[in-house]
Amino acid sequence: MNTYLVSGSKRSRFDKELLEDLPSPDELPKAGVDMAMRIGVENEFGEIYRIIEIENVIAKKHLLDRLAQAGFWIDPLAPSTPNSLHDIVKFGDRLTQ
Repeated sequence: MNTYLVSGSKRSRFDKELLEDLPSPDELPKAGVDMAMRIGVENEFGEIYRIIEIENVIAKKHLLDRLAQAGFWIDPLAPSTPNSLHDIVKFGDRLTQ
């Protein structure tokens, strides 16, 4: 798993919570077919400000399940190219109160 900020986008005020909720590389399943997938993280202004790259479908499911349990919303997408986003993570109700 790799994560980086998108140049020119404003970091979310909940970025610290997001990073704390990300699993460590040791916690991610290693099984599955390697196929890099990209997940976008949206800030309060509706901009993608962070990209998370994950190695396989099983690890992606583990990551998204963990973020959903932490109160984030997940919007699945239908990627059209290898560089397309597969999902968008948004900040849920628990984090906006």
